[in-house]
Amino acid sequence: MWIDLTWSLNENLPSWPGVNKIQIKQECNSNKITTSDIFLHLHYGTHIDAPLHCIPQGRTVNTNINSLCGKVQIIEAPDIITPEIVQNINSKIVFFKTMQNKPKNFNPDYSFITPQAAKKLVQEGIKIVGTDCWSVEKFDDTDFNTHKILLSNDVIIIEFIKLYQTSPGTYETMIIPLPIQAEASPARVLIKSL
Repeated sequence: MWIDLTWSLNENLPSWPGVNKIQIKQECNSNKITTSDIFLHLHYGTHIDAPLHCIPQGRTVNTNINSLCGKVQIIEAPDIITPEIVQNINSKIVFFKTMQNKPKNFNPDYSFITPQAAKKLVQEGIKIVGTDCWSVEKFDDTDFNTHKILLSNDVIIIEFIKLYQTSPGTYETMIIPLPIQAEASPARVLIKSL
């Protein structure tokens, strides 16, 4: 059975400072038919970052869906993810579980991946890196080195995965972004036991 690790998109979801909350406008016409318009920042909620996010002319999220499926290792990680933490990963996809509870507000002291750990992930042949935090980057790092190291090596980033009720271990995963020509997309992230 598949387990959904995607945060439900609503206006109460804690988000990165300055990122607009989701807006849904619904109308019901005289025939009782409901239609909706949605305004959504592509980095809001559980989402995928493609190379174009930091690399000019990098590829978009509209990629081969088979490259976003496979075996994932979920690792419980500390506040700072260093090269020592990313050794002995036994799959090409890794999710870092750091939060123990559902976040109620944005916290700038979230866990992050150091640039040195990002380099180690690339050396280890990791193809997808996920985190339950708002970013893989340290909050006040304006150089975006972790993003650039991963994305320039064609490593896809998944941010704000709902991992707090998930046990560390190895699972099968499916990551499904919208098929759009953009640098990011909301994504459905699913796992199931092997």
